[in-house]
Amino acid sequence: MTTTNEPLVTRPKSMGREVTHASARVNQLANKLLAPHDLSLQQWVVLNALWQHDGISVGMLCKFSNNALPAMSRLTDRMETAGWLEKRVNAKDKRATQLFLTEKGEGKRGLSTFYVQMNEILMAGMTEGEQDLLFDLLGRLHDNAANALLSDSVD
Repeated sequence: MTTTNEPLVTRPKSMGREVTHASARVNQLANKLLAPHDLSLQQWVVLNALWQHDGISVGMLCKFSNNALPAMSRLTDRMETAGWLEKRVNAKDKRATQLFLTEKGEGKRGLSTFYVQMNEILMAGMTEGEQDLLFDLLGRLHDNAANALLSDSVD
């Protein structure tokens, strides 16, 4: 047996680290569960928005998904090429692009409640009160980070 002389590295009690690592695992799980449907989590988010409001603008989709416009444009271009959605220029504002479901995208509507399955897996063993508290705490964590970004005191 070979031993190394590497020092023991301790993990700091860092909220950023825990949230980042948890988010990565959640994304891996979602992608694994969506893979048999030929979808990624990012694609599901786009389809979910379209199932709620077919014809949504790319800009509104960016707000819905918290993604930047260039990344969303690339994603929706790939989804259009794959046949999930169709892009159309807005008749009233030629600068705006709207997204519409195709038959293929509409055919996956049964996955619109996929998040329920994810929530059941992720919150297994938690009471309803703990689940509510978790949502509240994560919402506050998000708001605190957003407020700090808007503050002049954070560089």
